[in-house]
Amino acid sequence: MEYLISVLFSLTIGIGHGIEPDHVSTARLYKKDYKKIIKFAMFHSAGYLIIAIPLVYLASLFEEEIIILADAIGIIFGALLLVETITGREFDIEPKFAGTLQGSVVLTPSKILTIILAFSSAFPFNVLILLAFALGSMTSIIALGLLTLIPERFSFIFNIAVSVITIAYILYQLITTIT
Repeated sequence: MEYLISVLFSLTIGIGHGIEPDHVSTARLYKKDYKKIIKFAMFHSAGYLIIAIPLVYLASLFEEEIIILADAIGIIFGALLLVETITGREFDIEPKFAGTLQGSVVLTPSKILTIILAFSSAFPFNVLILLAFALGSMTSIIALGLLTLIPERFSFIFNIAVSVITIAYILYQLITTIT
């Protein structure tokens, strides 16, 4: 029963992870291109599943450097959305690259917590915990990316707000981590 609770908890953490500002800003870059949004979400989850465990080990050796790299990547995607929105010029960012990069390099507390849960569980539940996180994350990224509730006339303001919040959120995390 405790393993089932861990799997459900991991799924919930994954859903929360998918709605973090850097994922919203990246999904908004794809302008409701359903295939690209789905590819981004899938490759984000795959990047997490394939590379997250070794990165957690490396984080213990190079914790500060990896956090700075992860935050820089998040800020870049937030800035890209801001520039794209202001200039009206679209950037063609390959979703496989963006998804894998964010999924594998950007370490977040939710990813680390899920991996710790997996390490403390027996096989096959440890695999189910990781898969549940990836599924929750992928589902919420796709849902947010495909969300069409924002009228076109408010899209500019919304994208500006999302990109500024993304940059501010990650800078805050970076500053609090370093100090």
